[in-house]
Amino acid sequence: MIREHPRATRLPYATLCRSGLHPKDVERLVESVADLRRRDNTVVVVEHEEQFVRRADQIVEIGPGAGDHGGKVVFQGKPEEILQDESSLTGAYLTGRRGAAAPSKRRHAQPSGVRIRGARGNNLQGIDVEFPLGVLCLVTGVSGAGKSTLVQDTLYPAIARRLHEEGPKPLP
Repeated sequence: MIREHPRATRLPYATLCRSGLHPKDVERLVESVADLRRRDNTVVVVEHEEQFVRRADQIVEIGPGAGDHGGKVVFQGKPEEILQDESSLTGAYLTGRRGAAAPSKRRHAQPSGVRIRGARGNNLQGIDVEFPLGVLCLVTGVSGAGKSTLVQDTLYPAIARRLHEEGPKPLP
């Protein structure tokens, strides 16, 4: 949601909800924000998505940590400058000096898994899927495809009930 700050004349600020967005949708969002800038607006976005960081004209990094360990300006400058700044955690991730490396060996799934049959909550269309156990299983797709319905509203409640834990009723 993009609004104009009530005390500014031309300062749109963004409250972006990109959780669960497909990378293609993130790019569209980045383009929309860039379009605001092209129309001579000052746009301030609180974000750490790499596509936003690399497209910014100016970056202000607050840190160096969270809570009591934060609240200081660690870096302010252009994206190409943050890459050289040794004190910047954002710069370290952008250059690959920090971050999670892909594992050299992948884990093998356990022989059994959790099966969902005929899931049709919200926009799911009677799908059958098996989630392997003992591995990181990624559910991906475009926004609105049904990822959250499948995982949050169907899989999780079904497992919670199977384990005799309290929780919402799973969607069909």
